[in-house]
Amino acid sequence: MNDLPLFPVAFTVVWVCAALVCIGMIFRHTKKAGLMKEHAMLMGAIALAALAPCTALIVYAVSGSFSFFGVGIQGAFAAFLLVGAWRARWHRQDPQRHVSSMAFKEKSAFLVLLALLVVFTGYYSILLSAGLGVSVGVFIGSVVMLVIIMIIGHAALALFHAPVEEVDQALDERDVAVERLSIRNAYYLLLAGIWVIPVMALADLSGLLIANAAFAVILISELVYYTSMVTYYRRGAI
Repeated sequence: MNDLPLFPVAFTVVWVCAALVCIGMIFRHTKKAGLMKEHAMLMGAIALAALAPCTALIVYAVSGSFSFFGVGIQGAFAAFLLVGAWRARWHRQDPQRHVSSMAFKEKSAFLVLLALLVVFTGYYSILLSAGLGVSVGVFIGSVVMLVIIMIIGHAALALFHAPVEEVDQALDERDVAVERLSIRNAYYLLLAGIWVIPVMALADLSGLLIANAAFAVILISELVYYTSMVTYYRRGAI
């Protein structure tokens, strides 16, 4: 355990105390006006900003050097929440003017489509250049990256979408129709493409090649599914 320098410790104590005072003032205000979305996000942002120097001190005590990686992540999430709080207040003051132009489910489908394209285009590009031997490790890394993108992306969509009630809204008739037609399109492609797998197996190709081909068929059908969803929502003909 390394000795902590005096100035960072004093700064952290003052910083945390100031943050607690700010959170207390906001909480006191909410007891009169009621807890609103922007208040919760603002208190979360202040709490994350208060924890950032504490994290830096803990890292220094363990490793003997300051690392701004954890601090940067906390700072980024704090800034993210601050912008979300400002957006929530902006919408509350004029809800009719600041309604999102796209439905939340349309935004979600567009996000998933882009994430799949970016992540797995990179995955297959690496396989083409490095060979199938690295496929397992690269695949695991790609899945982890996809999960992170989906979590952060959907959190951002939920924070900045207006009205916020639409985020948890049940599927209406239009959503059901869009999903049904999108599944139909993806199913046709999956049904046709999956026959490639037994042909490759009969040709006695490598297991990794067959597995990647099978995944490619599933991936393309998913891309068709989300592309269909975005298209049907954009067309507005359903």
